[in-house]
Amino acid sequence: MASPILFSKPPPGFNALSIFRGIQLAIFGGLRTILNPEITADLWRTFWKVVALSLVSSALYLVGNLPFLTLTIILKVSALIRLINSSTSDHIVEFLKFCQFDLLNTTPYIIMGLKYLDNDIDSLFWSSLHYHDLINHQAQGRNSSNQRIYALRFDCTNYKFASSGVLVSKSPAFLGSFIQKIVHLLKSQIPWISNADFSVNQDKLSPLDHKSEALLANFMASHFIITSRIVFTYICWNIPFIGRFAFPVLAFHLLYDTAGSIASICASFLCLILPVESFALPFVTTFSASRQLMNILLEPYFERLSFTRHQLDRWYLSRVGCLLGFGLFYYYLIRTPRYLIGVYTFALAEGATAFLITNITRPPPLLTSTKIAIEKFDNGESVEHIKETLAPSSSSTRLADLKVLTDWTDEQCDWISGSYKELEFMLHNIDFFLSKLHKDV
Repeated sequence: MASPILFSKPPPGFNALSIFRGIQLAIFGGLRTILNPEITADLWRTFWKVVALSLVSSALYLVGNLPFLTLTIILKVSALIRLINSSTSDHIVEFLKFCQFDLLNTTPYIIMGLKYLDNDIDSLFWSSLHYHDLINHQAQGRNSSNQRIYALRFDCTNYKFASSGVLVSKSPAFLGSFIQKIVHLLKSQIPWISNADFSVNQDKLSPLDHKSEALLANFMASHFIITSRIVFTYICWNIPFIGRFAFPVLAFHLLYDTAGSIASICASFLCLILPVESFALPFVTTFSASRQLMNILLEPYFERLSFTRHQLDRWYLSRVGCLLGFGLFYYYLIRTPRYLIGVYTFALAEGATAFLITNITRPPPLLTSTKIAIEKFDNGESVEHIKETLAPSSSSTRLADLKVLTDWTDEQCDWISGSYKELEFMLHNIDFFLSKLHKDV
């Protein structure tokens, strides 16, 4: 009888250098997003768009935290009229703040949820992808044939030959379906929600074949599961004797598949000996929220491709260190300034994700329709005209294209993050951006 595997090695994509690589790509991706002329061309419209998102974020923040704010006001008033002791009131208020910002971690999730209320955030991903292709083409030389190698292929090719998965939560299907019904009911009963634009905007290159309503329900289900697990663990932590092992067990469970046994045991040991409020709770909330943030940022990319759930897991594990560094960087930027500036940071993270994709994946394959579309684009036709005039492929051509797409998908799932030279690439990026800024000045 074979013995169980008690110690597992970390996946090939997890190491300190790959985490540093993810932080590096987050920084340079944000810089490229800021330099994107399509975003900065209409500064006035962009300014008012940001103001509108900030107001919506503030309103959602007030609605989501209304119970905490109401209880805080009641306690303060009660302390003023001496219904309760002032020190008791302050202690309860501090506990409410702890629940609001640390235990439930409401701020980043409210900001993440704004993505499903505004399609422009997804369009920022595709706009940044076009700009990254243009920059890479200029860096490789004018005679290069790789111009718009990512963006044009996605624009003119339907890679969804099979049902695709979305790199989001592993929540039960019945929970996502139940929350989707609630969202649909709110849309039909509340005027300002029913007037909101939840539809997919094809003109702005938003994801295909998925409705924002279903994605919002999936996001809410994922948030409910993550928050419930952390709250349950915190309640168990207050049980005498055995409660001290609650957070170490949760930390081991979260890190086992991602970082291997050794790192999971080390994290569990730290959660056991260090104070819960200062280490264990921030650790599990940060890891869970940053991973969900990364999943949300990658939704526009995966919704145009055909990946099964098993393939998505393999894809993630082969790049887990890089994705972890990227997600942690933007999670702290979103969470630290609370809810106002975090909206801008989330939009910046969506644009930087396009830069991340061009560095940790290979371009989508050249299918038959893709080759025809690129030839028409080289002859001066617009992308919109190519979409309208491109004839559907025959059954034999579709089978051949499906074989090419399947091989490409398997190759992406087995990608090894240690195959590139991170430090040399970082120095190249620094030189490129310094020269770019010098030319602009």
